[in-house]
Amino acid sequence: MNRSAIDLAAPARTSTDLSLVQWQRRMRQAIVSREKGQPLAARVHCRHALGIALELLEHPCAERIGDCMAALVVSHLNLADIHADRGDIEAALRRRCEAHGHLMRLAASGDAARQQAALQHSRHTHAALLEHVARHGAHPLVTRTLGAGVLALTGGHWTVH
Repeated sequence: MNRSAIDLAAPARTSTDLSLVQWQRRMRQAIVSREKGQPLAARVHCRHALGIALELLEHPCAERIGDCMAALVVSHLNLADIHADRGDIEAALRRRCEAHGHLMRLAASGDAARQQAALQHSRHTHAALLEHVARHGAHPLVTRTLGAGVLALTGGHWTVH
């Protein structure tokens, strides 16, 4: 997944569409600020975009659930990258783990559309965690996050063979 704003070519028609446009605008501001070497502004815009994404997931439009889930993932992973740019590897890791954990909780929910979208997008957060381990070595938080995800998906029944 390219960690840039989602392309929303269709005209805004629903409150979800309008919110996704707002999310996209904030994410673009974050990206521009980051490229200009303005990490604090980038973080502010990215956190605001994350807030919009979280609101979208509270009452998503069924046709746009995938876009809402992508907004959540992109916001979290861009925030992680902003922390990493500043040398705060622990904060970056916590943000990546939070993203993956959030998706696993959504995947364990009873709503089929949320489950499918969360699982589809969890490959990006899973990859981000594995990339972190490859760069910085194993970390107990990654192990707990991945284990909790397995438990959430299996209803608490996880056996290592």
